[in-house]
Amino acid sequence: MAQNGDALYFSREPIPTRQRLNFGQFPVYKQVCVIPFRRDFLLEYTALEPTPLEQAESIDMLRALEHGYPIRLVKSDYITQSVDTPEDLARVEALMRNDPLLPKYASTR
Repeated sequence: MAQNGDALYFSREPIPTRQRLNFGQFPVYKQVCVIPFRRDFLLEYTALEPTPLEQAESIDMLRALEHGYPIRLVKSDYITQSVDTPEDLARVEALMRNDPLLPKYASTR
Protein backbone atom coordinates (compact mmCIF):
# COMPACT_ATOMS: atom_id res chain seq x y z
CA MET A 1 0.00 0.00 0.00
CA ALA A 2 1.32 3.45 -0.89
CA GLN A 3 1.70 6.13 1.76
CA ASN A 4 -1.54 7.76 0.49
CA GLY A 5 -3.54 4.52 0.92
CA ASP A 6 -3.67 3.47 -2.74
CA ALA A 7 -2.89 -0.10 -3.72
CA LEU A 8 0.54 -0.75 -5.20
CA TYR A 9 0.03 -4.42 -6.03
CA PHE A 10 -2.06 -7.48 -5.19
CA SER A 11 -0.74 -11.04 -5.03
CA ARG A 12 -1.76 -14.49 -3.96
CA GLU A 13 1.74 -14.84 -2.51
CA PRO A 14 3.21 -13.03 0.51
CA ILE A 15 4.81 -9.73 -0.51
CA PRO A 16 7.36 -8.27 -0.09
CA THR A 17 9.76 -11.17 -0.43
CA ARG A 18 10.26 -13.43 2.56
CA GLN A 19 13.86 -13.94 1.45
CA ARG A 20 14.99 -10.63 2.96
CA LEU A 21 12.29 -9.69 5.49
CA ASN A 22 10.44 -11.71 8.09
CA PHE A 23 6.84 -11.13 9.05
CA GLY A 24 6.82 -8.72 11.94
CA GLN A 25 9.42 -6.49 10.30
CA PHE A 26 6.76 -4.78 8.14
CA PRO A 27 2.98 -4.37 8.23
CA VAL A 28 1.00 -7.23 6.69
CA TYR A 29 -2.50 -6.85 5.28
CA LYS A 30 -5.02 -9.10 3.63
CA GLN A 31 -7.55 -8.00 1.06
CA VAL A 32 -11.20 -8.34 1.94
CA CYS A 33 -13.22 -8.30 -1.24
CA VAL A 34 -15.78 -5.66 -0.46
CA ILE A 35 -15.05 -3.44 -3.41
CA PRO A 36 -17.53 -0.74 -4.48
CA PHE A 37 -17.32 0.66 -8.00
CA ARG A 38 -18.92 3.55 -9.78
CA ARG A 39 -21.02 2.55 -12.79
CA ASP A 40 -18.91 4.59 -15.20
CA PHE A 41 -15.73 2.81 -14.06
CA LEU A 42 -17.32 -0.63 -14.50
CA LEU A 43 -18.21 0.29 -18.07
CA GLU A 44 -14.62 1.40 -18.68
CA TYR A 45 -13.16 -1.66 -16.92
CA THR A 46 -15.05 -4.14 -19.07
CA ALA A 47 -13.59 -2.46 -22.18
CA LEU A 48 -9.99 -2.75 -20.91
CA GLU A 49 -7.77 -5.49 -22.27
CA PRO A 50 -6.67 -8.13 -19.72
CA THR A 51 -3.11 -7.49 -18.57
CA PRO A 52 -0.06 -9.72 -18.03
CA LEU A 53 0.04 -9.35 -14.23
CA GLU A 54 -3.72 -9.88 -13.96
CA GLN A 55 -3.39 -13.11 -15.91
CA ALA A 56 -0.31 -14.28 -13.99
CA GLU A 57 -1.86 -13.69 -10.55
CA SER A 58 -5.51 -14.28 -11.56
CA ILE A 59 -6.47 -11.06 -9.77
CA ASP A 60 -8.82 -8.73 -11.63
CA MET A 61 -7.79 -5.63 -9.66
CA LEU A 62 -4.37 -5.80 -11.30
CA ARG A 63 -6.03 -4.93 -14.62
CA ALA A 64 -7.13 -1.62 -13.16
CA LEU A 65 -3.70 -0.93 -11.66
CA GLU A 66 -1.86 -1.84 -14.85
CA HIS A 67 -4.10 0.51 -16.82
CA GLY A 68 -3.30 3.33 -14.39
CA TYR A 69 -6.48 3.43 -12.30
CA PRO A 70 -5.97 4.03 -8.56
CA ILE A 71 -7.50 1.65 -6.03
CA ARG A 72 -7.94 3.09 -2.54
CA LEU A 73 -7.47 0.70 0.36
CA VAL A 74 -9.15 1.19 3.74
CA LYS A 75 -7.88 -0.45 6.91
CA SER A 76 -10.37 -2.37 9.01
CA ASP A 77 -10.10 -3.92 12.46
CA TYR A 78 -12.71 -6.59 11.63
CA ILE A 79 -11.62 -10.21 11.48
CA THR A 80 -12.78 -11.88 8.29
CA GLN A 81 -12.88 -15.44 7.00
CA SER A 82 -11.78 -16.43 3.51
CA VAL A 83 -13.82 -18.97 1.58
CA ASP A 84 -11.45 -20.71 -0.83
CA THR A 85 -12.08 -24.39 -0.11
CA PRO A 86 -15.03 -26.60 0.87
CA GLU A 87 -13.57 -26.71 4.40
CA ASP A 88 -13.53 -22.88 4.53
CA LEU A 89 -17.18 -22.82 3.43
CA ALA A 90 -18.18 -25.30 6.15
CA ARG A 91 -16.37 -23.19 8.79
CA VAL A 92 -18.06 -19.98 7.66
CA GLU A 93 -21.47 -21.64 7.49
CA ALA A 94 -21.02 -22.80 11.10
CA LEU A 95 -20.01 -19.29 12.16
CA MET A 96 -23.05 -17.83 10.41
CA ARG A 97 -25.44 -20.28 12.10
CA ASN A 98 -24.33 -18.85 15.46
CA ASP A 99 -24.30 -15.23 14.30
CA PRO A 100 -26.98 -13.25 16.20
CA LEU A 101 -27.16 -10.75 13.33
CA LEU A 102 -27.98 -13.38 10.69
CA PRO A 103 -31.79 -13.03 11.01
CA LYS A 104 -31.41 -9.27 10.43
CA TYR A 105 -29.58 -9.55 7.09
CA ALA A 106 -30.53 -12.96 5.68
CA SER A 107 -33.68 -13.64 3.78
CA THR A 108 -35.49 -16.96 4.35
CA ARG A 109 -37.24 -16.81 0.97
